Amino acid sequence: LLVDVEALGALEAIGGHLFIEENEALVDINGLSNLTTVGGVVSISWHAALAHIVGFDALTQVGALTIESNPELVAIEMPSLTTVDGTLGVRANTSLADVTGLAAVSSVGIDLLIDRNTSLTSLGGFESLQTVGRQILIDLNDALVDVDGLAQITHVPATLDITWNPSLTDLSGLQNLVSAFNLGIRFNAGLQDFSLDSLTTVEETMLIVMNDALKSSSLDEL
Repeated sequence: LLVDVEALGALEAIGGHLFIEENEALVDINGLSNLTTVGGVVSISWHAALAHIVGFDALTQVGALTIESNPELVAIEMPSLTTVDGTLGVRANTSLADVTGLAAVSSVGIDLLIDRNTSLTSLGGFESLQTVGRQILIDLNDALVDVDGLAQITHVPATLDITWNPSLTDLSGLQNLVSAFNLGIRFNAGLQDFSLDSLTTVEETMLIVMNDALKSSSLDEL
C-alpha cells in the first residue's frame, strides 16, 4: 500500500502529467517540495483517507489541476502556484472548508470548477485570481456563504454559473464583474441580495431563477 510519496523528493519538473489517484492508504502528500512545473494535468483524486495535500512549496505552474473526490481532505497547500494553463477543478471534497492554500493563483486558462464541496464556506483563497479563460462554475456547495474570493474577476468569456449553493446570501464578491457571455444565478435558496453594480454586458443569456429568499437586486450599469 502506498502511504507516502517521499521517494519523489528530488523531482523538479514533469513534462507530461502527474496522476496521484486511488491510493486507499495515502493520508498525506508531502514529499514533492522541489517540483516546480508540470506541463500537463495534475490530478489528486479518489483517495478514501487523504487529509492533507502539502509539500508543493515550489510548484508555480501546471497544465491543469484537478483535486476531486477526496472525502477526508481538509487542507490544500500550494503556496507558490500562480498559473494553471487549463482547468482548475476542486470537486467533491466533502470535508474541505477553504481553499486558502491556492491563494497565489492569478490565472486559469480554461475553466474554474468548484462544485460538490459540501463543507466549503468561502472562496477566500482565490483573492489573487484575475483571469479565467472560459467559464466559472460554482455549484452544489452546501455551506458556501460568499464568493468574495472572486473580487478581481472582471470578465468571464463564456459562462458564469452559480447554482444550488443554499447558504450563499449575497454576491458582493462579484462587485467588479463587468461582462460575461452567459450568467446564471439559480436555485440558491438563501440568496437575499443580488448586486452586480459594475456589470455592463451579458452577451447571450442571463438566468436569475428560483432564488427563493431574494429580497433585493441591483444591476445599475446593465
